[in-house]
Amino acid sequence: SPAFELDHRLWAATSAGVLASTDAGATWSRPGDELVNRPCVGVFPLDEAGALLAIELGGTVWRYQG
Repeated sequence: SPAFELDHRLWAATSAGVLASTDAGATWSRPGDELVNRPCVGVFPLDEAGALLAIELGGTVWRYQG
């Protein structure tokens, strides 16, 4: 997250989709159903509200509004 020091939010691109943590990585969950089982190679946080871009293997770009 752009405000990690305040919100402790992390995002991870995985072969099973995007994972999110709101406790600096102690626990992980799926932020929504849109990016489940989509192999992602990159995640780019856009704002403190949880919006992000995810890059899927093959080049598809997804915008997630958290």
